[in-house]
Amino acid sequence: MASHGGHVFGPGHEGREVFWNAQSYEILLFVFAAVSLAIFAYGLYRRWRMWKALGLPETRTDKPGERIKSLIINGLLQARTFREAYAGIFHGLIFFGFFVLMFGAAVDATQFHFGLPFFHGPFYLWFSLTMEIFGLAVLVGVTLAVIRRYVQKPDLLGCRGKPDNTPDDAVVLLLIAAIIVTGFMVEALRMYVNVNVDEFTWGHWSFVGYLLAKTLTGVDFGTVLTLHKITWWVHALIAMVFIAYIPYSRLLHMITTPANLYMRSLEPTGALKPIEDFENAESFGVGRLEEFPWKQIFDSDACTKCGRCQDGCPAYLSGKPLSPKKLVQDIKEHWETRASQVLAAQAAAKKSGGEPEIPEPDKMLVGEVIELEELWACTNCMYCMENCPAMIEHVPKIVGMRQYKVLMEADFSPELQLTYRNMENNSNPWGIGAHTRGDWAKELEIPTMAENSDVEYLFYEGCSGSFDDQGKRVATAFAKILKEAGVSFAILGEEEGCCGDSAMRGGNEYLYQTLAQMNIEVMNGYGVKKIICTCPHGYNALKKDYPNFGGNYEVYHHTE
Repeated sequence: MASHGGHVFGPGHEGREVFWNAQSYEILLFVFAAVSLAIFAYGLYRRWRMWKALGLPETRTDKPGERIKSLIINGLLQARTFREAYAGIFHGLIFFGFFVLMFGAAVDATQFHFGLPFFHGPFYLWFSLTMEIFGLAVLVGVTLAVIRRYVQKPDLLGCRGKPDNTPDDAVVLLLIAAIIVTGFMVEALRMYVNVNVDEFTWGHWSFVGYLLAKTLTGVDFGTVLTLHKITWWVHALIAMVFIAYIPYSRLLHMITTPANLYMRSLEPTGALKPIEDFENAESFGVGRLEEFPWKQIFDSDACTKCGRCQDGCPAYLSGKPLSPKKLVQDIKEHWETRASQVLAAQAAAKKSGGEPEIPEPDKMLVGEVIELEELWACTNCMYCMENCPAMIEHVPKIVGMRQYKVLMEADFSPELQLTYRNMENNSNPWGIGAHTRGDWAKELEIPTMAENSDVEYLFYEGCSGSFDDQGKRVATAFAKILKEAGVSFAILGEEEGCCGDSAMRGGNEYLYQTLAQMNIEVMNGYGVKKIICTCPHGYNALKKDYPNFGGNYEVYHHTE
């Protein structure tokens, strides 16, 4: 049996003294911890002011139950992160490893200050083993991260073959590794004395420290005690630096990403918020950073540059200028500059007692910060948003900037001008006569709603089903299936209009709302309750966007 700090340890009562060989350093440690936390708090406060400096108001705190569920699934359990195996594994090893080690540190602190009656015997042994396993897990995770970033160098960690590594990336990985390595070193030095002097027989439960301690064989115990104190302080100070560094580095995502997950959009995937009150609005879309809702700006600070949005983006993969990751990072860089200007102007105004004189931005958001080629390359496929672990909303940003170019500057390609004109005049992108919209169904003897509105389903075939050869074949085949199955349905025929989805996503919100309201007026006039769509654009618009204008229907895709 061995006695330490008033505790007696031995077989059946295994344990260790917390703050072993460092009992007199507690007050000094608390001073350093207070300094570290003060630097952390200042950095977070500084960032908070930047978050609040720009952006339109927006509520993202409704339905707290649903938001907490999302935070648990995608934040705590890392569900989206694990969709990519390699990155998910190394991030999971680091995240869960650190999570358990922080819990272990809390247990240690509680034992030291208050005492835990169960912190000995079997509990202590299994506790020690668990800490070893998760400490190793963090080291393995860091090693995998280093290999991926500096050896494999996948394109998603850069752009067009050019890595976007920064010194901050290396500093973060080194800090994490240093905390774990020095922790094992402190343990090994303590254990060398505990095993050889105090005759602890349970050292092998802390197997990493135990094996490292064996490398010290022959070293003088006094030397080991001195090395232990030095290493203990190095370990503690690195941990303090890590905490203080969080708000000034990519480690900030430990705060911003969970916050972003909680504040994610609860709208259905692909739904876009409409422009409201067209008649009285003085501007449309987003031409300046300040015209984004604040959450769209906050998004950029939650981005971890993981590159998953870019990795499957059809525009990026086909060689077009757009990289969703770069777009978000460019907005972030512009925001950091702009927020600093706004805060400086506010501080000067507060000092002088006048109104803030906010300077014009150094760059225009649309056309300079975000190049037009990037803006128009997006297909709105939603891959970026569906795969982002931080649930950043790329598409609403792009559509907002497109709206500005289309509605405020009338600046868009000749091809789009023709498309919009065709949709406005003939309610389809190709400009085919609207009166022929129902011709595909003439030989099928399908009633129109004007002929018989007492049906269960409206079959909305959309522009492709009405005019495109392949689309017409799909619509015809599906209509035959419905008839064979005895489903009660009808079509609108000439009264059907384009859903407007392409106009909305192309930035022409005015045209979209015009088309949508015309369709809704017709459908509501016939008392439509259920709709089946073969057109994917129609399905998305009718199901997710039309409710904004009073078009509330049960909408099904023909594959359901």
